[in-house]
Order: sequence, then C-alpha cells, then structure tokens
Amino acid sequence: MNMAQITIKYRFETPSLDLVKHGQLSDIRGIRTLFQDEECPNSENKFTDIDKGIYLDSIQTRISQRKGIKEKSSMDFALCIINHKVILVDAKFKAKSVDNIGKKDIDEKIKDSRDILCLVDYSLLNKYYILFRNSVLNHTQKNKIQRQFLMSPSYVFMTASEFYDLFE
Repeated sequence: MNMAQITIKYRFETPSLDLVKHGQLSDIRGIRTLFQDEECPNSENKFTDIDKGIYLDSIQTRISQRKGIKEKSSMDFALCIINHKVILVDAKFKAKSVDNIGKKDIDEKIKDSRDILCLVDYSLLNKYYILFRNSVLNHTQKNKIQRQFLMSPSYVFMTASEFYDLFE
C-alpha cells in the first residue's frame, strides 16, 4: 500500500465543559444535531447524536449578551478527539458558492474561538475544517477556495460526507 493512501482516522472523545469558558450543559450537543442546526441537508448528514461536540456559537452569543457587547464570530463547533485534542469546524452549508468565504474572516473566527477555549488540558489541532454542501464544493470550487487561502494545509475544505469519513 502506498503511504500517501493511508488516511489517519480520528476517534471522538466526549467533550468536557472544562474546555470552554462560560459553557453550559446545553452547549454540548449531538454531532448530527450540530450539523442540522447549521442547515446541513439530511441526505448529507451521516452523523448520529451518540458522539457530542460543543456548540461555540451559543457560547459566543451568551458571552456577548452578558457583557452587552457586539457578538464576536466563532467557528461553529469544537469536536474533541482522543488524547484531548480539539478540532474547530465552521459549517458553511448555507453558502451558495465559495466566493465570499475569506481567509481573514475565518482567521478572526479561529481567534475568537481560541479566546473562549480553555486549552490547559487540551491541545488544538492545527487543521481547521470548513464544510460545504456537496452541490457547492465541486472540484473547481475546492481548487478556487484553496487558492484563496494560499494553499495553506491548515485549512481543510470538504463536504459533510467527506468529513464523516475522517472518523472511525
């Protein structure tokens, strides 16, 4: 087997509220529900709610309301994988194309997400997953957005189905 063909599969770890500042039990949701909340089509959402993630959007909204400030943007959710590692995911299922997805906006979301994460017992994976509908992220669009992000390996653009395939 060619070494380039070997794909490392992630395994979920149950998230802890210790991972986020101002987290509440309601912020931990099933992954299928997280995808549905971000309007992933049911036909593309292969996840179940057995595995859980942390809904960062709800935490960011609550922080802004408490402080009476303009809401910051964040990645949509954080997923914990074995060995206390965290993956940040931004779901762009409502996007009609990749044209108005900018590196600066995603970098700001990553920064704001890091601000609410408590990474004392966790480490953040240096891969940020940005997900699209199958109908949006064809080969041409994937190449286009990778160029927009300067071909950085830290940003991974894929569909919900491709993302599902990353997990055991």
